[in-house]
Amino acid sequence: MSSLINGARLRFMSKILNTTIRFGLLLVLLISANVIAQSATELLNDAKEQAALALSQESKPYNYGQPLWQKAIDLAEEAKKLDPKNKDIAAFLAFSYSDVMWWARAYDNWQLYFSLGGSLDSAKDLNKNAEQLFLRSLGEMGYARYQAEDLDAAIQFYKRVLEIVPTNIDSIRWLGRIYLEKGEPQTALAYWEALLGLEPNDSGAQYFYNLSKRHLEIGVAASEAFEAGINAYEAGDYPKALDSFKLSIAANPDYVTAYAWAARTSTDMGQPTLALDFWNKVLELEPNYEGAQYFANIAKSQARWGTVAANEYYKGIELYQQGNPKAALPHFEQAFSYNGNFKDAAVWTARVYGELGQASNAEFYWKKVLLIDPNDKRARDFIRETQIESVYGYDAGEAFVKGVEAFERSQFEEAEKLFKVATSKNPSF
Repeated sequence: MSSLINGARLRFMSKILNTTIRFGLLLVLLISANVIAQSATELLNDAKEQAALALSQESKPYNYGQPLWQKAIDLAEEAKKLDPKNKDIAAFLAFSYSDVMWWARAYDNWQLYFSLGGSLDSAKDLNKNAEQLFLRSLGEMGYARYQAEDLDAAIQFYKRVLEIVPTNIDSIRWLGRIYLEKGEPQTALAYWEALLGLEPNDSGAQYFYNLSKRHLEIGVAASEAFEAGINAYEAGDYPKALDSFKLSIAANPDYVTAYAWAARTSTDMGQPTLALDFWNKVLELEPNYEGAQYFANIAKSQARWGTVAANEYYKGIELYQQGNPKAALPHFEQAFSYNGNFKDAAVWTARVYGELGQASNAEFYWKKVLLIDPNDKRARDFIRETQIESVYGYDAGEAFVKGVEAFERSQFEEAEKLFKVATSKNPSF
């Protein structure tokens, strides 16, 4: 019985002892944790003091080799070792590494800070420049990977920025650009659309938006070759531009705009026959393509009559259509002087001289027309008209010729009216 009592006492005492030991260990751990936390906090405060001194005393650009910055960061790293889950320490290191442009370590500490439950808003409470420092550090990391041609890694950095700051213009722009370079226009287009939603007047974003759409519509190869052609054309390198437009056409034979630019470039290179071939292809693919028929006519004239003669002729047409026949006249005359078989140039020279009331000069050029084409009824009629105008006056002669034309169409009443106009303008007619 005595032995049983003694055994019970021993077991009871053992339980008390174990409980006391566990309590003591827990107390020691709590005290140690408090001491560690207190030590980490003290180190962080010391680091902040050094950082404040560094900001005011060290010269820019800041770097880790500067004594005050080095001491501030080293103190914070010691604090981090003591309390690795302290988000204030992580935030301080993120700020400081950003300040000294040690981007990789800044990024690591930004990641740690957010993983510990930190937010950019709470970071701003600790440092008013927090957002700027965050954007700079991740932006630099993204750009470094871009420079190293590691586009996928660069994308991850810029996407991480958008997870924290969804409206960051620079990151959206970089993602649009990188996805274009990767040959993924559909994804790129989404970013350029987002950017234009934030900045509607951004001309660069509009340009890349259009480029992304073109990549999608005609294919990347055709679009890139076309872009190279435009750049070469604007630089004045027409042979290179033409080669690029041909590559674009080869990549997409239905890309009508590439044909149009190839035609334009061929014209500037003084190759009207080639230009005409390209314009004809434009009209085949898109008959109503704006200006195509007009420029095809110019190319055809250049090929037939010579580039200089055709250019003078169409300059005359342009001035005449603007209501300035007097300014147009010398261009028509120049066109005919460059090529004496250019019938239309002679016709327009004669016609304008007639409108200006210079009947003898008009008759001279109508006779030139007849030398080129003896069967040209228009020339014969106008010669008759100019001869009549030279005797009876321009107004009377014009009314008479129109009356004859009406009579030949059996429009007798109209003819009679015109003959009366002719006699009223000149009673001796």
